[in-house]
Amino acid sequence: RFQDYNTTTLKSDVFDVSMEGNFWNIRPAFFVWGLVQNYLPAYFVDEKKSLVQNNLDLTQFNFEYTVRIKDANRVLRVLYPGLSISPNSRIASFFRRGDDKLNLVMNADTIRYNDLILQNWKVNMTGDSVHLKLDCWADKVGYGPRYHLFNLRNELTLEENQVNNRLCWCNWEASTYSGELAASMSFKPEENHSYMTEIKVHPGVIVMNDSVWRVDSSTILLQGKELTVDNFRVRHGDGFLSVSGKISEDPQEQLLVNLKNFDLKDPARIAWNKRLALFGMTTGSLSLQDYYNDFILLTDFYVKDWGIEGDTLGSAHFRSYWDTETKSLIVGAENRVGRETPLRVNGYYNPSTDSLDVNVRLDKVGLERLRTYASDMLSEVDGYLSGNVSVSGVARHPDISGFVYLDSVGLKINALNTKFFVHDSIRIDRSRFLFRNFSLTDPNGSQAILNGEYRVFDNLYKLNAQFEHFLVLNTGFSDNEAFYGRMVLSGLAELDNAHESVNVTVNAQTESTSQLSIPLTESLTERSSNFLHFITSDAQEIQNSPVSGIMSDINLNANLEVNDNLNVQVIFDPTVGDVLRTRGNGNIKIDFGKDGHLNMFGEYQITKGDYLFTLSNLVNKKFVLTPGGTINWSGSPYDAMLDINAVYNLKTSITELLPVETSAEGEDKVSEGRKVPVECVLNLSEKLTNPVVKFDIDFPTLDAQNKSYVQSTLASEDEKNKQVFSLLVLNHFYRTDDAGDYGAQAQTAGVTTLTEMFANQISRWFSKYNENVDIGLAYRFGDRENEFTSDELEVAVSTQLLNDRITISANGNVDVGGNRNTADSRKTNIGGDFDVEVKLNKQGSLKMKAYSHTDEKLLYNNTETIQGVGVSYQESFDSFRELLKKYFGVFRRKKSKYE
Repeated sequence: RFQDYNTTTLKSDVFDVSMEGNFWNIRPAFFVWGLVQNYLPAYFVDEKKSLVQNNLDLTQFNFEYTVRIKDANRVLRVLYPGLSISPNSRIASFFRRGDDKLNLVMNADTIRYNDLILQNWKVNMTGDSVHLKLDCWADKVGYGPRYHLFNLRNELTLEENQVNNRLCWCNWEASTYSGELAASMSFKPEENHSYMTEIKVHPGVIVMNDSVWRVDSSTILLQGKELTVDNFRVRHGDGFLSVSGKISEDPQEQLLVNLKNFDLKDPARIAWNKRLALFGMTTGSLSLQDYYNDFILLTDFYVKDWGIEGDTLGSAHFRSYWDTETKSLIVGAENRVGRETPLRVNGYYNPSTDSLDVNVRLDKVGLERLRTYASDMLSEVDGYLSGNVSVSGVARHPDISGFVYLDSVGLKINALNTKFFVHDSIRIDRSRFLFRNFSLTDPNGSQAILNGEYRVFDNLYKLNAQFEHFLVLNTGFSDNEAFYGRMVLSGLAELDNAHESVNVTVNAQTESTSQLSIPLTESLTERSSNFLHFITSDAQEIQNSPVSGIMSDINLNANLEVNDNLNVQVIFDPTVGDVLRTRGNGNIKIDFGKDGHLNMFGEYQITKGDYLFTLSNLVNKKFVLTPGGTINWSGSPYDAMLDINAVYNLKTSITELLPVETSAEGEDKVSEGRKVPVECVLNLSEKLTNPVVKFDIDFPTLDAQNKSYVQSTLASEDEKNKQVFSLLVLNHFYRTDDAGDYGAQAQTAGVTTLTEMFANQISRWFSKYNENVDIGLAYRFGDRENEFTSDELEVAVSTQLLNDRITISANGNVDVGGNRNTADSRKTNIGGDFDVEVKLNKQGSLKMKAYSHTDEKLLYNNTETIQGVGVSYQESFDSFRELLKKYFGVFRRKKSKYE
C-alpha cells in the first residue's frame, strides 16, 4: 500500500542494497527535477513545471538507502561496456519529507567511463527546502593519456534562482599546475513565461608550469537569441585573449575576439600534455556579424616565430572571410621563412555541404627538421620538398591529388645505419601516393627502383623494390647486439603494413664486401678507469633476449642466396680476436618478428675461412677452415649446428715421436731432424654456443709407411691432445721420456707465438683499411740438439682482386743462416706454395686454379716443386630434376623484363 512503511534488502555477489521508508512509486528522473525546481523555479517555465508536477509530489516520499558495491563490473561490462567501478564503493542517502532534508554520500577508489577516470572520488550533498550544496573531491581526474587534474575540488550551491560554482586544483610536482576559477549563474524571470540567464565570471588564476594566467571579471548575458559578452579577458604579461560584443538578430551587432602577444606555449601544454612543445606569439582578431542571416565572419591572425621543440619554423599569416553568395568560408594562409614563402594555402569551405576546395603549394620546404621530430627513426636528413597538392570534395573524406617533388633529399635510417638519397617525384591521385619507378640511391651510387602506393586515409602502403648491388645494412655492434654488419644485395623486396604490422619480404643474393657478424659476448666499460672488461654472456640468456628499438616493430622474412661475396663472422671474444670467419654458399631464410627474436633456417657450406683459436689469452693460433664444412640453422642463430674442420699449419721436427736409439746413425739423424709440415686439425661440431672441440694431427708430406708409424704413437686421444697442446704452445712435439731440452723449446715457442700474434694483429689492422689482405708471419728456431736444422722465417700473404674475382695466396719459409755446422752453412734455402684462383663467371661456379707447391721428401732429405692448373665447375641443387631444369631451361623462351 502507498502509505505503508517498507523495508527491502538485497544481497548478491554484485552489490548489497538496503532500503526503508515510502519509496515504492518514486520515479528517479522526476524526483531530481522536482528537487531542482525548488531552488531554480525561474528556470522551469510552464511546460517544464507542469511536466514535473504531474509526475511527482515530493511530500509523498520519506526514505533512506545504502548501496555497497562488490563486483559491479561483471554486469557493467555487458550493459555499459565503457563504465567500470572499483569494488568496495559505497552510496548512502536519505530524504525526509516536511523539511525536505536531503543527504547523499558517495565514495569510490576508481570510476572509469571510457577515457574519463576519477581516482579516490568523494561526493557529499546536503540540502533542505531553501538551498542545496554539492561538494566533490578527487585526487586525480584524467581524460585519456594526455589530460590530468590533481587534487581537484568543486563546490556547487543552488538557491533562489542562482547557481554558484567554485573549481580549484593543484599538483605537488616540481613545476606548478594549479588554478582557481569561480562563476555564478542567475535565472531572472521575464514576461511571456521566459527567463534571462546572467553569468558572472569572478576573478581567477591559472598556473601552468609556474606561468601565471589571470582571468578578469566579466558578465555574459543570454536572453532568447541574444548573447552578450562584456569584456571577457584572460591575460599573461602583456599578452591576452579577450571576447566582447553581441550576437543577435540585429545585423549591426558583432562579436569580437582579440589576441595580442598571446604565447602558444602554455595552451599547447594543456592541449598536448607536454608532448608537443609548440611556441609562437599570436596577434590577430576574429569578428562575427549578422549570425542569423548573412553570417559575416572575418579573421586575420599572425603568428610570429612559431615552431616546435625549440625549432623555429617561420612566421604564419592566416586570413579568412565569409562569402555570402556562395555561403562559403574563403581561407588563405602562408608561412614565411626569411624572404622565402615555402608554404601557401588558398581555397574555400562550405559548411552546408561539408565540401571544400583547397590548394596547397610547397616551394623548397627544408626537410632537415625531420630528424628533430623523428629522431628515433631518421637522422642526417637534408634536401627540399616541393609540390602542388589540391584537397577537394567532402571534408570528412577529401580527395587529395597533385604531386610532390623530392629535391636532393638524403636521409639516414637509424635501424639500418645507412643513408639513402632521393631525387624524384611522387604523384598523388585520389588520396593515393603513387610510386612509379621511384629511384632510391645508396651511398655508393647503386639504385633501388620502387613501385607501389600509399593510401592516406586507410594508412596502408605496399611497395615493391628491385635493386642491384644495393647497400641495405651498415651497422655495428652498438646498433644491434644480436647481429650487425654490411649487407650489399641484389634482388627483390616487398614492404607493406597489412595486419597492423610492418612486413618486409626480401629475396636477394649477397654481393661483394658483404659481411654479417654474430657476437656471442657482451662488453662492459668501467668508467672509473681506462680498461675494458669483457664478460662472456650465458648463451641461453643471449638467445632469449629480444632485440629492442625500432627493429622490434618489423616482421622480416628474408630469403638470401649466400655466396662467396658474404663474409660471416662469429665473434667469441673480440679482445683477442677469437673470431670464426667464413665464406661460402647456401640458401638462408631469416625471420625477424615483432617479438624481437631472430630466427634462421638453412645450410651454409664453407668454401674458405679461418678461425683464430685462443687459449687463456696465451695461445693465439690461426686455423684455416677446410672447404666443405657446414653450419646448419633451424631456429635461433645461436642454436646453429656446426660441422667444421680447421687446420693450423706448422713445420717442426718429428724426432720427439721416434725412439731415441733410432737416431744414432748420421743419415737417419738427418731425416729425423729435418722439419716437415704438420697439420693440427681442429673439428668443431654440435651447437654454436657450446661446440664440441676435437683435435687431430696429420702429416701431409710423409709417405704412407712413415705416416703410419708416426701416427701409431698418437693412438690414444689423451696423447693426441697433449701433443696438439704442445704444438700450439711450444710449436714442437714433446718427448715422453723427458729427454728434450725444454728450455730451448720454451724459447722457440715464445718467439714463434709472439711473431704469430704480431702477424695476426697486423692482419687485423690491415683489415680495417683493406679487408681483402691477410698476412701471416712466424719465426721458428732450429733444433738446438740437431746440427742439421736452421732457423726459419715463415711468411703467408693472401689477397682478393677485382671484386673477389681473383684470389692470390702465397706462403713459404726462408732458412735464416743456412744449416749450421755444415760446409754449406752460408746457403739460404727458400721454399713455399703459390696459388691463384680465378672466377670465370659472375656466380663463381666456374673457376680456374693454378698452383705451385713444394713437396717434402723426408727420406731423401730434399724437396721438389709441383705445378699444376685446372678448371672446376660447381652447381648446388636439391633434386636431380632441379639440376636438369637449370641446364635445359636455356632452350626455353626468356621472359621480357616487364614479365
